[in-house]
Amino acid sequence: MLALAGALASITATPEGRFYGLMGNATFGPLGGITGSASGRFHTMLVEDLDLAREQGLLAAQTPVNDLAVLVSGALREIGATAAREPKRAPQLLAALRGTCAALLHQ
Repeated sequence: MLALAGALASITATPEGRFYGLMGNATFGPLGGITGSASGRFHTMLVEDLDLAREQGLLAAQTPVNDLAVLVSGALREIGATAAREPKRAPQLLAALRGTCAALLHQ
């Protein structure tokens, strides 16, 4: 989760990344099915990582991993958009996500 968020924040904080971070997939109209594939890949990776954490006992056995991945994906998008608008906030946002992950994973 943290690696994905860090990569996204570092990209959207650049001038090139700001456009995508702020305008998003909706900007591209008919290319919408081609662009925006990162979100689906992020979701898949998050589900895999959360499944592994659950298997290792870091998450409760009844944790709805797929639903949790949806919530984390939303947080990642917001971190990216905020970093695009206010690049200097990226470290704070990543620290907040780190704290959330620690609490989530009983660390």
